[in-house]
Formats: sequence, structure tokens, C-alpha cells
Amino acid sequence: MPGTRRQAERMQARRSPAIVASIAALLLVATGCGLADDRPASDYGTAAEALRALPAVASVDGPHLPTDEAHGADDTTATAFTVALDEEADAAALRSTGDDAFALVNDHRYPDGPPHVTISSGPFTGEVPVDTSTSCNCVPESENIDLSLLPRLLTLPDVSAGSLGEIGGTTQIELDDGTDVHAWAQEAADTAAETAEDSGVVQVEAAPADDGGPRYRLDLGAVAVSEAARTLHRAAADTGTEVVRAEITVEHPDSKHPDADVSDSVDSGDAASETTGTTADENDSDPAAEHPPVVTEGTLTVAEDADAVPAHRTLLEHFDDQTIGTFTVEADSGLSIDGPGDSGDLDDVADALAALADAEVATASADAVDDTLTAHAADADGLRAAARLVSSPDWPLESDADVTVKHTSGAGTGSVFRAADWPDHIELVAGLWEAGFTSVDVEEISHAADLRIRLDRSTGPDPRTADGRTALVDALRTGGWDGTAEIIFADDDRLAFTSTADGTAQEAANRLAGAERTPRGWEQEFIDAWDATATSG
Repeated sequence: MPGTRRQAERMQARRSPAIVASIAALLLVATGCGLADDRPASDYGTAAEALRALPAVASVDGPHLPTDEAHGADDTTATAFTVALDEEADAAALRSTGDDAFALVNDHRYPDGPPHVTISSGPFTGEVPVDTSTSCNCVPESENIDLSLLPRLLTLPDVSAGSLGEIGGTTQIELDDGTDVHAWAQEAADTAAETAEDSGVVQVEAAPADDGGPRYRLDLGAVAVSEAARTLHRAAADTGTEVVRAEITVEHPDSKHPDADVSDSVDSGDAASETTGTTADENDSDPAAEHPPVVTEGTLTVAEDADAVPAHRTLLEHFDDQTIGTFTVEADSGLSIDGPGDSGDLDDVADALAALADAEVATASADAVDDTLTAHAADADGLRAAARLVSSPDWPLESDADVTVKHTSGAGTGSVFRAADWPDHIELVAGLWEAGFTSVDVEEISHAADLRIRLDRSTGPDPRTADGRTALVDALRTGGWDGTAEIIFADDDRLAFTSTADGTAQEAANRLAGAERTPRGWEQEFIDAWDATATSG
């Protein structure tokens, strides 16, 4: 039952994206989705027998009622199975079991929909995905879970739970409470480098089960990864920094994850980890892939602002003969510096931070590579000082790099312009701040208008009142701008219009939820007040 024609088509399709595209086009033209399902009929009892016969299966529980809301916890039909694998099974048996289980779920018609199959081995579990394309005989949309990684995953110590990912995808892992994640990462990298070099790499992102612990993503099985981890730990020890995130990965030209961004998962507090598998034979055709580069990046924390740039310098010194990606060094104050770039880049950032500090303007973040910077100012005078500084000939960073200035008590992201262009916009932003509208973001745009002014009503006079309307209209008219501005209220009402600095409102509409409608109530009153002060059409 598991070895079907559709399974063979899936395996062939995985080998060539071009084949996938060709098959998709042919099937859609020849048959179209929505036609009768011609897969062979089956039932859940037959599926249970077939699951028990798979080579790596130790036991099968089911069919039983689904317990997961995603799989129909309210269903009254027993369509779910829990499959326990033999923890001694080898990679070939596991791979065959995974392929056959996928075929059982997706290559047959069942009376109440496809079965929900959960597979477990040790602390790891995974759901056999339901391929929605099977109902119309289309090319498969879902990749199967990768059971072949289990022999290596099961050797990892201190794993409390894991959720298997798809082939080439991710596996979520949680480490036991109390695990020293730094030591665990180094030991795992060292052990894998000694024992698994010929088996390719297994990418693991490890984190403790409780929130807030450090997180490591490592390509286990490469000697260079072990060496890079040791280099990172030496650099952290030398600077007294704490590694809160590290990503040390083999850079495969065709990898799905060479530039994967894990900052969201770090900030989210999700304690899960990620694992991907890359087998050795995937790179056999490329001699240069025998020792592909290993890229190290991550996030370190320091106590004082003054320690941020020196921490980047230490990273440069330690990784002088290894590939270093982007590191973020965060200070307790909230200062964040991305880098390291090169020594000259760090010199420029240090000079920029010092100049802003002398002007009594706080730096929130800076990037040593692209020269962007975000500053926080407490009032309009601070904004003017920052804007004049970054646009001066003595500014150490690039004049065409973006500089963002945000009010310390305002919402939003702040106003952003190229450093050299800030003089053209100082008074518009400063005037809004002085009128109390500190939650404002102003930026140049290249479509619909020349400038976007985005206002948040959380601070300042309420523009829904007569006094608030007058204050905001006066501040905008006085500040002025060249060309056309798009003015948006970034609140529940989403009022938006375009106008020149002295013109009437054009294209006024309420854009809530993307459904434009004619302004009404306070919105129309604001448009009327704006038009009443226009001196040109």
C-alpha cells in the first residue's frame, strides 16, 4: 500500500525544481484542480496495519480521536494515530518509514479525511503533513518530516523535548532546565565534528525550556563550526560579554537557510530550537563544497555603552582568519551596535557616538557596516542639534546613510532622512514636536508623494477637537515642505490625504482595513480646517 505511483513522483520531483514546475504546468493544463479524486480508497484500520508494518516502527496506537485542535479535537471519528519508532533504527529504515507514512496519509482517500499521524522517538515528535494538493492530483505542496536525522538527534544530551521538522526544514528542541547552554553548544559541536564529519551537517538551534536563556544555532558535524564556537567563547570571555544568541552555520550555495534570521525567535521568548539536515552527498558534485565557509554571527551583551565598540574590536581580532557575519552588541542602557565591519568602520562609529554624546543626544542604535544610526532626542532643540551634527562636514559616517531621530517619549519609529538631507526637514519635525506632536514619523518616499508624515494621536493635542486641529494644522503649515506630502493618521480611523505645504487636501479618505471611504465626522472637520488655511489650490 505505501509504495505508490504518487510517492515515486514526489521523490523524483524533489530532485529537480525544474521538474516540479513542468509537472505542475502539465497537470494544471491537462486536468485542473477540483476534478474527481482518483486516489485508491482506504480506511483507518488498513492504515493502522500498514503503519505497524513499516521498518522502523515499534508500536502504533490508534486509530483514536484527535486530541489536537489543529487536527480536529472536536471530531467524533477516530482518525488519529500515535506511532512510536524503534530508537535503534538506522537512517535508511527511518527514511523509508517516513516516506511510506507520508504516502499512507496522502496517497489514499479516507472516509473522514486523511489520518492524523504523530510519530515519536525518544523526546522527539513530529506530525506527518497532510498534502492538500493530493485532493486534486497536483504536484505536492508539503515536504515530509525528516526521520533520517533521528540517529544523530538522539545522541544530543539534555534534550527535554523536540518537534521534528520537514525535510530541509526545522526541528524544535528544548534543553533540560539548568543546562549550561554555552557549554552544551561547545560540547555538541566538538562531539559532532569528531563523529559525524562524513555524514553532513545537522543544524540545531538549542535553547533552554525556560524563557530568556541563550540560543545557539549550530551546523553540527563540521570541524570549522567547532572551531568557530570556541573562538566566539574566547572573544566573549576576553571582553566580559554574554552570548545571548549565536549562529554558526556552513554556508552552502544551495542551502535554504544560509541567511536565516533568528532575531524574531530570540525576541519572542519562544524556547523552541531549529534543526535542518544536509547530507554529505548533496555536495559531492562540487569540489569546493568539501570545506565550505562557516559564518559566525550573533548577539552579545555588555554592561556599559563604552564597552560596545571595543567588544566588536575583540570579535574582529579573534575572527581574523574565519568568516564573521553580523554581530549585535547590546548595552544595558538599550544602545545597540551592529557590526563589526572593519577597524575603520568601528572608528567612525565611535566618533559618531562621542559627537552625539557631546551634543547631549542619546544614540539608540548604529550600524558600523552601512553607517545608519538612530538617535533619541528629548525635545526639539535636541532634534535640531542632532540634525545639524549629522549633516555637517565633520560627521564621521557616510552623508548618504539614513539617520533616524525619535522623541524619547514618542511612539512610532522616528523620522528618517539621509544625513545630508536633514537640514531640509528640521523645522517641520521640530515644529510638530514643539506643538506636542512627538509621535510623528516623517520620511521621503518615491511613490504617490515626495514625503510621508505619519501621525500617532497617543501624544500631543487631540486633532479630533477644535484646539487640536488648529494646533496640528498650524504646525504642519509653518514647518512646510517641498513637493507633495502624504499625511496619515496612524490610529483607528486611518484618515489620509495628500497636499502641498500651502495647498488643499487631495485624495482624502479613510483607509481603515484597506477599504477607502469618504471622510466623515472629525475627519471631515479636519479636512475642512486644512482647506480653510490653504493659500493655493
